[in-house]
Amino acid sequence: IVPIYNVEKYLRRCIDSIIAQTYKDLEIILVNDGSADACPQICDEYAEMDSRIIVIHKENGGLSSARNAGLEISKGEFVGFVDSDDFILPEMYEILYRVCIDYNVLIAACGRRVIDEEGKTIRYENHFDQPVLLNAQDAIRSLLMSDNRCDSAVYDKLYRKILFSDIRYPINVHYEDQNVTPRLFYQAGKIFHVGRTLYVYQKRKESITALDFNQHSLDEVKQAELLKQFIDEKYPELKKEARYFVHYKMGFPLCYASKCRN
Repeated sequence: IVPIYNVEKYLRRCIDSIIAQTYKDLEIILVNDGSADACPQICDEYAEMDSRIIVIHKENGGLSSARNAGLEISKGEFVGFVDSDDFILPEMYEILYRVCIDYNVLIAACGRRVIDEEGKTIRYENHFDQPVLLNAQDAIRSLLMSDNRCDSAVYDKLYRKILFSDIRYPINVHYEDQNVTPRLFYQAGKIFHVGRTLYVYQKRKESITALDFNQHSLDEVKQAELLKQFIDEKYPELKKEARYFVHYKMGFPLCYASKCRN
């Protein structure tokens, strides 16, 4: 599932990387979320070229709305997400799928490389040096402590779709993954990290997470507080880590606010 909004500069690279996957039995759902640039035409062009591609054209509703729209029509047993300005290595889904089958897990994850607009590597994230099988509690603890090994990012993972039976991403909320991914971890019970970097994240100045202080700047704290409530109920032994997570997330909007001229 690829949520798309005004990314004509990067969209072809993204779609090409999915088409080039060594695992071919894919349903590729492109969700045009009301783009005002050439993205709608690019989506339709690719749909004519590859029968695996399905295109949804919808009014702009935000990232969560686009992901949810893809979930509603997806037919596969597994589901993954790729942001439309990013791209993936050719073997990514074959490796993640094989791990899910071989180790009987509901979620497989990989590392990601963050690049700037010139394509230079900035850093590596969600990184393990070797394959590791985590139970849900350890994965959530890693997420809460922001230790750069296991986090809430949606796109560098493969999920059995059954996990989304009663879960959807909250609409009109930024940092929506913070309060969703840990719940998916909880339902999955265990997560296999393949210990390889297979996803490439494009850092953009105009991306949602790069905006100055605005009405959504406190969403990160609100989502962290909702997650803390969930952790307190399901994993009381992680209360200290959940409290740390909320305090840590409070620093970001304070930093944005301090730089805001108005």
